[in-house]
Order: sequence, then structure tokens, then C-alpha cells
Amino acid sequence: MTSSLTLGSLFDGIGGFPLAGVRQGFTPAWASEIEPFPIEVTKLRFSEMLHVGDITKLKGTELTPVDVVCGGSPCQDLSVAGKRAGLQGERSGLFMEQIRVIKELREHDARTKRTADPVRLRPRYMVWENVPGAFSSADGEDFRAVLEETCRIADSTVSVPRPPGRIWKSAGAILGDQFSLAWRVYDAQYWSVPQRRKRIYLVADFGGHTAPQILFKQDSLFGDTAPGDEARKGASPCAEAGAGDPGGSKVCVEADGGPIAFACNQRDEVRDLHDVSGAIQAQPGMKQQTFIAAGFSAGQGEKAGGIGCQEECTPTLNSSDSGSNMVPSVLCLNDQGGSIMNVSHNITGTLRAQMDGHPPLVLGNVPELYENHGIDSRYTGPHDVAPTMSARYGTGGNNVPLITQNSIMSDDESDEPAYAETYCIAGNIIDRQDHNGGNGMGFQPDISYTLNTADRHCVFSQQRSDEYVHNDVVSTQSARQYKDSTDLICQPDVAGLDCRNGTENGDLSGTLQSRTDGGYSLNNVHPVRIGKLIRRLTPLECERLQGFPDYWTDIPGASDSARYKALGNSVAIPCVEHVLRGIAFFLRKFYEEQEESECISTPTT
Repeated sequence: MTSSLTLGSLFDGIGGFPLAGVRQGFTPAWASEIEPFPIEVTKLRFSEMLHVGDITKLKGTELTPVDVVCGGSPCQDLSVAGKRAGLQGERSGLFMEQIRVIKELREHDARTKRTADPVRLRPRYMVWENVPGAFSSADGEDFRAVLEETCRIADSTVSVPRPPGRIWKSAGAILGDQFSLAWRVYDAQYWSVPQRRKRIYLVADFGGHTAPQILFKQDSLFGDTAPGDEARKGASPCAEAGAGDPGGSKVCVEADGGPIAFACNQRDEVRDLHDVSGAIQAQPGMKQQTFIAAGFSAGQGEKAGGIGCQEECTPTLNSSDSGSNMVPSVLCLNDQGGSIMNVSHNITGTLRAQMDGHPPLVLGNVPELYENHGIDSRYTGPHDVAPTMSARYGTGGNNVPLITQNSIMSDDESDEPAYAETYCIAGNIIDRQDHNGGNGMGFQPDISYTLNTADRHCVFSQQRSDEYVHNDVVSTQSARQYKDSTDLICQPDVAGLDCRNGTENGDLSGTLQSRTDGGYSLNNVHPVRIGKLIRRLTPLECERLQGFPDYWTDIPGASDSARYKALGNSVAIPCVEHVLRGIAFFLRKFYEEQEESECISTPTT
């Protein structure tokens, strides 16, 4: 009988790691957490799991040995939204406590089993989750320390250098003599939940080289080949459609005797495209470069789950937009006499001899969204998905995204787009009384007044702050979800009208009658009022955006604010479940082989 798989959770929160673990066959043995509300949630949801309290007071010698220890140490000191105190910060520095506890667990297990065999010591695996800000925290030194300290659990002599260019990529791996470590950025919006949530997932195997396979090759482990595709030796098929596989660095692992490579595009997404090279580009230093075996198209391909994966074929070189090879698509509206309007993608309708009646119309100049970096005023874009919302959203200091102003077709026959005007206000009229006059009208469109040492001119441009962009992907959940970082939802407000009494019937229609005209009754025809209500996300919707079961945090006495905070600090369950799925595969394989070996070595009577 194969041994049961066990899991320990540090910085447990509301039990995200235990929940994902249970779904993959793990038994949660213990959890460490100090916040009262999350503890009450997990006590209700995992009644058999032991709560061990503050991590700083834990001793590995007193904890039950487990196969895997998971933990997302507090990220406030690593996040770009925080003060970037790094691992020296009070909260993010708790990562070293996670390392200490795991070392003590393995040392105690070695003394108990009287063996130094790393394969047999527990925990065999470690999972660490954190924000991508860890890559750049302390100029990249913090992430180097994370990698080095994790490796030293297995080998105290390891020294991890900085990468070329001193910039950490969003995916990579380290192979030691008897251990392995791999990391990769997952974005939750590509893993079955419509929330933009990028997080680093780091897996360490202290007894083997399975970590890169867990993060980069699960499709081949479970035989998840795409329909109609033949399994190729030494290469895994494309990842699951819709599951965006972020990554950035060249990572090679050995499988079936051949090298495997991964490639990334400008969205930090990775695909294994077998043995066909991607298109050669004029700017190989950009993120869209491919490594060893990949073929990408700048447009989105349906089979590739949105990144244009072509099999057995390298995409055609396309013109580039600022080096990104991502020229925006153009829609052509083909008006066929006013009765039918077809839409073609990047292809115009047929040109006819009489174009004056219903010529094809090109739809372009859509609004573009740019991410604005508050620290140094840099901006990147355009992007299709809004950047992560933070507590400093809209508070000044470049803490809001930038959106280009929509163009408006002019009324003349020039077909040239007209743009909303920007006005410059002369500095010498600001704060002046009306009777004191000024410099002419005091404002002029599109042209700034002469700069001088006395006046401070201002610029005014109309911004529609009362409009919200429709989107199917919500921004990252945060602990301040119930405050100013809340996304808004538009839902219909429908009510039946009672015309006779001048009242509303809510969502009930009036009684149907046999006549609908002739003045028989004011209620013959039942009108309906349809409006729209704007509201914030509910705690239930936040649970679904994180992948939790409905009402997971709805315990007796729970307030909405406590639920928002706990959910914002938790993990996206589908991403964790994917990681633990790979770990469970190798653990079961190890225990099965161990049992077979013991059966063979045991003599029969």
C-alpha cells in the first residue's frame, strides 16, 4: 500500500495550500498562522489539521515530518507597491524562518532514520510563492539570496551567482549534485480564473532533479498531448490551451536523452514547441526571442491558447511596433447595402467600381493602456490587461495607469482623425482676481506659452474619469479590496411597472390580460424599467476569483472586510494545484518504487 502524502503549510492564511493539496491527494498535517480570522476559517474547513502558531516560535524537532512544506512568506517588503525593504524588512524577512524550519525538520528526520540519504529525508519538497517584485528587490540581491538559501538546505556549500546582466528572468532552474530548484511566474488569468495575478512559484526538490519537470514538463508526465499530435521523443507537447505559461529564461533539462528548451514572448509566456525554431528577428535581445526550439506568431492563435503557436512551421516575419513584433489588428467593416455588415480581420472587403455608396470602413485607433511606474515615472505599453491595482491607486505620484485619448473622426471630408484638444493655461493668470486682467485670453489650445523664470504654466486636457472600461478579467485581488482598490461591476436593474398605481413590482411582471389595446386597462401592456447598477466585488466573487469554493470564508461572525483582506492575501488555487499535482506524481512514484524494493529484499517463508 503506497504511503499517504502529507503537507505542512507555513504562512497558511485561509488554507490555500492545504485546499489545493487535498485536491491532489495530500493530507494537511499542520499549519502555521497568526491572524485570528484565517485561523478560524481553517479550523472549520480542516478540522483534523493541527495549528502550530507563530513561525518564529516553531521548532522543527517538534513538528510532524511531512513530504512537502509550502509557504508564501509575506510579500509587502518585496512588492513594487511597498517600500521595498526586501528580505531585511520585518515581514518579508520571515522567509528565513521558513528555511530554518525546513532545515530542522530534515536534520531531525536524519537522526530518527539514521540515514543521510537525501531522497528519504522529509520534507523532500519545498514550495515558495511570492510576488514578481522579488526579482528586482534590493537590485536583485534578495532573489539571489532566496535561491542560495534554498539550495543550502540540501548542500551548505552552494553559492548562487547573479545572472548575466544582473536581471533575473521570470523562469529558470538550478541543478545540483543531488537536488534541483526551479522557479516560474504564473498569471492566474491563464489558469481558469479571470483575475490578473502574477506570482512566482518556486519548487525545490532536495533529493533529486524533478523540480524543472514539475514546473515545465507536466504535460509529458501525464501524457496530455494535444488531439491529433504525436508524442515526440525528447520534447513535450504544447501546454494546455488557455493556461498561459509565463517564463523568461532559457531552461534546459534532460528528458528521454534529448535536450528540451523553452521560449518566451513579450508577455512572459512560455511554450514548448518541439523541434522547430521560431522566426529570426531584428532585435533578438527583446523578450520575444526564442531559445533552441520554438515557433511563435505575434498574433494570437486559437490552438496555442492565445500566443500564436505554430507546429512544424516558423511564422512569417512581420513588421514591428517599437520592437515588439506585435502590430495591432485592424478590423474592416464591409457594408453590403445597409442590410448586412460583415467584419473582416486584417483583410479589407472587395473594392468595387462604385465605392460612393457603401465603401468598406476601417475601425482603428482604439484606446491604448500604458502601465505607469510610480517609482521612476517610466511607462510601458500598450497593454491589453490593466496593471495590478494597489492601495496607492489614484493618490498621485504616477500611481495610475495612462490611457491614450480616443480619436474622433472629423466632420469634414478629409477623413483625418480629430483629437480632443489640450489647453495651456498661462501662469500669470492663475489665482488672479478677474479685475486684474491677464495675458490675453490666458489659455490657448495645443501650444504652450513661453517658458520663463516667473510663470508656472498649467496644462489642461479633458479626462473622462467617470467612464470605466469593460473587461472580462478583474485586476489582482488585494487585502484592501473593500476600500479604494475595488473593481466595479455593472449589472442590470430591472423592475416591472404598475401603471395603474404608479408603483414598481420589483422583478415581477403584471398579470397577463386578454386585450393589449383599446384602452381596456392601464396595465394591458406591461412596461419594464431597465437600468444599471454599479457595485463593488462581493466576497463571494472574490472567493471565485481566487478559485476557492463558494462561501469558503463565510463563517459565523465574519465581516466583509475580514473576508476581503484574507482573500486578497491568499493564493490562486488553480496555480497551486498545478504545482502540487507534479509533486504528488513524483512522490507516489518514489514510494511505489520503495515498496517494490522492500518486497524484493524481504525473503519469503
